Amino acid sequence: MRVVLGPEAFDQRYGGVTRYLVELHRRLGGFDVDSSLFAGLHANELLQGVPGVLGARTPRALERHRARLLCDALNEQALRLWSRRLPAGTVYHKTYYGGRAHERWKGPVVVTVHDLIHALFPEYFLPEDPTVPRQRELFARADLLIAVSENTRRDLLSVFDVPRERVVVVPHGVTIPEPCPEPCPEPCPEPCRDPGPGQGTRSQRGAEPFLLYAGARSNRYKNWAPFVRAYAASGVAAEARLVCAGGGPLQASERGLVEKLGLAGRVQQVPADDAQLDRLYRSALGFVYPSLYEGFGLPPLEAMARGCPVLATSASSVPEVLGEAASYVDPADEEDMAVGVKRLVQDGAMRERLRAAGRARARRFTWERTAASTAAAYRQLT
Repeated sequence: MRVVLGPEAFDQRYGGVTRYLVELHRRLGGFDVDSSLFAGLHANELLQGVPGVLGARTPRALERHRARLLCDALNEQALRLWSRRLPAGTVYHKTYYGGRAHERWKGPVVVTVHDLIHALFPEYFLPEDPTVPRQRELFARADLLIAVSENTRRDLLSVFDVPRERVVVVPHGVTIPEPCPEPCPEPCPEPCRDPGPGQGTRSQRGAEPFLLYAGARSNRYKNWAPFVRAYAASGVAAEARLVCAGGGPLQASERGLVEKLGLAGRVQQVPADDAQLDRLYRSALGFVYPSLYEGFGLPPLEAMARGCPVLATSASSVPEVLGEAASYVDPADEEDMAVGVKRLVQDGAMRERLRAAGRARARRFTWERTAASTAAAYRQLT
């Protein structure tokens, strides 16, 4: 079976969507799927060294909006020309909702549905945002829709009028890293364990303890500002900083909020590639995930795989994915979040329980299973 993964998502430098696509593409060959990843002129950092990628990384200057639109148009034209040489019945797996390449595709079209945030919470987006119209058109055209969780499948069926039989659920996986060597070498190069109440973490012995938040902050549904207010109200800022990995430098409004809450010097933003994020997961006192809505929720699963205790939202798909291995808070209730943060910082026994449960939970989600289930879904189309 021949499958082409399209270029739509690869204007994203990093992120869960492209992580999923790269890991899927790497493994499909093991399930008798001939996979090509047509990335075209792309901005993505995760594609370096990945076999079977057709495309080239563009200079950073071409990541500006107008230049990106030009790259997208060139990618569409190049894909149409290249696709003429493909065998009949080749599956086109769109990687996001934009673009028009699916309209003239002669074989089956597959779309992964990551979430329905734009349809369910339109107030978080500009009125002219094109995502929902694009989804409606694309979901009507697609031969198969892959939902990344049962929660996303339910949302898809309730919001869009698509036949139930055209929707399958295929969860993401997570990469399980090598454990830190035991006994830990001294000095420890990557502090990553919490010995328990009163002992102090390795990160405490070598640096100040911190809570970790990862990814975008500007999207309102990520709930960053309410969480920062809850963190301030919890009274634990003196015991543990809040480190925000990725998402760009703090904006003026974010810095203003931090200063207004008396958190100057306690909330820090750091850039984070894969290696740095891995170190942060291993070193953090805990990982916080206060989002109002997620279609799956890969970051807390990545944290669990590295032994980092997780405090997560009780909303949408997240409890489905994390099960009993996380501590949950109501993301719409700042007081509840404050209580949850305080307990995470001060209850070492709970952190130990979450660490063990999280590692076990993460092992249930493998990219091999994702690839096998996706390959099986493709074969429904032949």
